[in-house]
Amino acid sequence: MNELITLLKKALELASQFEGGYSERFFGAEEFTKALGIAVNEFENGNDSVLDDLQLWFLPTSDWDDFIKLEGLELGQRISNLLAEYRANAVQCTCQRPPFHYVGYAIDKLGENEQGEATLETCKYCGAIWLNYLIEEPQYSNSGRWWRMEVTQTEAATLNIANVRDFIEQQDSCFAGGSFYNQGVHKKAKPICVK
Repeated sequence: MNELITLLKKALELASQFEGGYSERFFGAEEFTKALGIAVNEFENGNDSVLDDLQLWFLPTSDWDDFIKLEGLELGQRISNLLAEYRANAVQCTCQRPPFHYVGYAIDKLGENEQGEATLETCKYCGAIWLNYLIEEPQYSNSGRWWRMEVTQTEAATLNIANVRDFIEQQDSCFAGGSFYNQGVHKKAKPICVK
């Protein structure tokens, strides 16, 4: 962790030398540097809640690369690797607990049919793959409901819109939520009924 803190401080020092530009989350290098400074200070003082932001900012082709470009490429890659390593050893990834926010995932649509829509969502932080199945009946209020479960790469390769419902019902547990459940998210155990 000491190496990570040292490199984050070095990144903050380098970022403070840049002005202007933009990224997906920041309107300029100055705004990014300010947010980075706050996050580094919080992390150094034991606040792991800033890990999501730090990890997202240092992912390849993310905010760090947008502002610092080639000058900080190796530093950014090293920080990104150390953050992933730290998370794996110390903290459960945010994809393992609600709330689930779409920004943290690369989303691949499996398809949709008259019953629902299925996606595979790969966590940008830890690489876990999640199957997400959503049913909405627009003619009924508060009818939206979804089921979500982690799958292996092998399982993901076999999934399609025709078999996801059966696949979910055969699992031991999953997360479920949506307006049908008053927006609440809960862990569901076998038997799982998708309807």
